[in-house]
Amino acid sequence: APGLARDKKAAVLAATGKLACEECGFEPAAKHGPACLDAGLDVHHKAPLADLPPGTETALADLALLCATCHRIEHRKIAFAKAS
Repeated sequence: APGLARDKKAAVLAATGKLACEECGFEPAAKHGPACLDAGLDVHHKAPLADLPPGTETALADLALLCATCHRIEHRKIAFAKAS
């Protein structure tokens, strides 16, 4: 849904006071300053969208905030699991 990534980031920021990768802990603002608060952070569906039944609504709890590197690795792990 449009705006879901924005809503996830806003919810994490409100709950924790920061935006950081849920996998490795990378926090862009701590490394690069407040102007980079969410730079390099992606919102990832924990369950691949292709595996969900049509019409499934995504909740914020179904999403993870990941740095770009961890996001790529997560998708690689999904691809390996499907190939096995």
